[in-house]
Amino acid sequence: MCPPSSSTNCDPEVVIATTTGFALKNRQKGQNFVWGELSDTGELEFVIENLPKDRTGCPGWWMFQKMMEHFGASIVAVKGSWTYGDNLVTVNRLTSSGVMTIAEAAFQGPTGQYALARGFVNVQVVQEDGVPGTYSTIIVRFTK
Repeated sequence: MCPPSSSTNCDPEVVIATTTGFALKNRQKGQNFVWGELSDTGELEFVIENLPKDRTGCPGWWMFQKMMEHFGASIVAVKGSWTYGDNLVTVNRLTSSGVMTIAEAAFQGPTGQYALARGFVNVQVVQEDGVPGTYSTIIVRFTK
């Protein structure tokens, strides 16, 4: 598997590739990986990490793409379950002024952008804990 030419210190290794699971890790950076699990109903839940955030390692968009290619047409929904990280920070920033709803802001974070690029153009807010600008948990489902 060839990493993107623009990446630095990206040495990918697929460690799980089953009908329900996919894991790709970077042999050069311990906290750089994607892990995804596909439910019986076709809902994909996953975690992507690239820490520290130093612009090295395998890019998140690329790891997401590899995971999506692995599961293919079996995916009917992409689930975002956010209690920390870039997606939650983005939603909190964009909802704090009251200009955007969670659903609108969800498409602005990394997961929303990745899902949108793959044709998942609808979003359903499944759970929200907190108030605009200070959510502690957000769960969304992106569908086609």
